[in-house]
Amino acid sequence: MADQTDQATLSKVEFIKENSDGLRGTIEEVLNSDASHFEENDLQLLKFHGSYQQDDRDLRAERRKAKLDKAWIFMVRAKIPGGRVTAEQFLDMLDLGCKVGNGSIRITSRQGIQFHGVGKENLRYTIRRINQTALSTLGACGDVNRNVMCCGLVDQDWRRSLGMEQLCLQVADHFTPHATGYWEIWCDGERFGQKVEHTTHEPIYGARYMPRKFKIAVTVPEDNCVDVYTNDLGVEVVHHNGRVMAYDLIVGGGMGFAHGNEATYPRLGTRMVRVTPAELLEALETVLKIQRDYGDRSDRKHARLKYVVEERGAEWFRDEMRRRTGRNYPEAGPLPPYKVLDHLGWEQRFDGRWNVGIHIDDGRVRDRDGAPLMTGLRRIVERFRPQVRMTPRQDVVLVGIDEKDRPEIQRLLDEHGLETDAGLKRMRRLSMACVALPTCGLALAESERYMPSLLRQLDALGVGDEPVEIRMTGCPNSCVRSPLAEIGVVGRGPGKYALYLGGNQEGTRLAFPFLERVDDTQLAQVIFRLIDAWRRETGRAASFGDWSTQKGCQALEPIAALD
Repeated sequence: MADQTDQATLSKVEFIKENSDGLRGTIEEVLNSDASHFEENDLQLLKFHGSYQQDDRDLRAERRKAKLDKAWIFMVRAKIPGGRVTAEQFLDMLDLGCKVGNGSIRITSRQGIQFHGVGKENLRYTIRRINQTALSTLGACGDVNRNVMCCGLVDQDWRRSLGMEQLCLQVADHFTPHATGYWEIWCDGERFGQKVEHTTHEPIYGARYMPRKFKIAVTVPEDNCVDVYTNDLGVEVVHHNGRVMAYDLIVGGGMGFAHGNEATYPRLGTRMVRVTPAELLEALETVLKIQRDYGDRSDRKHARLKYVVEERGAEWFRDEMRRRTGRNYPEAGPLPPYKVLDHLGWEQRFDGRWNVGIHIDDGRVRDRDGAPLMTGLRRIVERFRPQVRMTPRQDVVLVGIDEKDRPEIQRLLDEHGLETDAGLKRMRRLSMACVALPTCGLALAESERYMPSLLRQLDALGVGDEPVEIRMTGCPNSCVRSPLAEIGVVGRGPGKYALYLGGNQEGTRLAFPFLERVDDTQLAQVIFRLIDAWRRETGRAASFGDWSTQKGCQALEPIAALD
């Protein structure tokens, strides 16, 4: 079925994709040239290959004054379904971060790994090296299905061996683009050692690919660490006595919006239909194709699946799924009780082995004064060879540790400042921040560099160990899903933030807009006043999110007001 957008109103990106020769453009020619950066058409295509062109924004003013070009750099993102890597792959990622990036790797809120500060001269090497580890960057960005999320640690509980990691890999493979330009440009025409047969044909996506990014996550109610309701398409496993009975599909979530644009908004997914295991892949593809055909291709800010569901309605969507497949899908079941686990600390598996979850502030793995995190992780993984999982909260879990190795691993954790759950203050444990400045071109304000300061200020005010979740993003694209948090902090401009309140830690309720613009010099005091009022009024009997939702905006404004 052809997409429903009028040809005359298509955005220019649609024509770039359609005329890209299977996402090739002139990327290879520019790579082989002396050009310092890519121009508009190619940088749009480069996203599909797993890279964003950026510049060091800390240097912009200085270079502009000196009449110099921007300090061009690239972010490269490895797409890692379910955040699952071997010890060898993880060590390769650490080494690559030191060799071609800024001395770090960053675990993403979708369980991938990002490399920042990659020069154009190292771009081909970086992407090729990632593929040599049997990982890839294809589809980590761009208008295709992005990294598929799941909590693979669920599969290690004998009561719920539900095949979630295998399903995650199957879904990721099913929606990987078919065009071979990626492999021809970066990997000499080989896909993991096998020669590819040239094609530009995309049997699922078509020549224009998706209207916008498409995100899928797999979850169980017992652990919604993936924030399934924030995805375009969520797969909730319905199980009984360790057996998968069905899957409930949750459709039309997404957290991004634009300040001042009422046509854009965060939205939780709608519980749509229930499918059998045999029907699942067909149903997932049907949902994706409905978005492919009905998503808005004229306005990229209004192009996600959430707008199709919101504007056409859930019943229309169910009927369209039934019409396309000829299957009479029943509605999804009601929302079950959700829990969220962060998997920090030591946890014994059903087979007697251990996992240990390590907190990584905002996902940034690097050596810092007094906390050589990268060195510590490298030493542990080199010596003991655990599997590694990246979590949706940007932490690391080392998997499958022998009982006899626990004391030595704990000693190495302590020696290198690697924190688990012991002594970790609850607010810091729950916090998340996106990258923002100086590398992200979309950032309106600081995030990763500001969050530690905000947490220190709140700790000094006496609320640092309260179980309140803060998520901060430098812009309203909301990469760490700020509109879902108990306290969402969203950049509006240099030193200015919008404040959202009332989400919940289970990931099933949106926060509401509270304050439109708060100066960073006042933000800690505003948050402190709210948290202090909550604990005085409730004695922590209710969560902060529940309390702020019950109080509402009007009652909270005088509490937050500064004298």
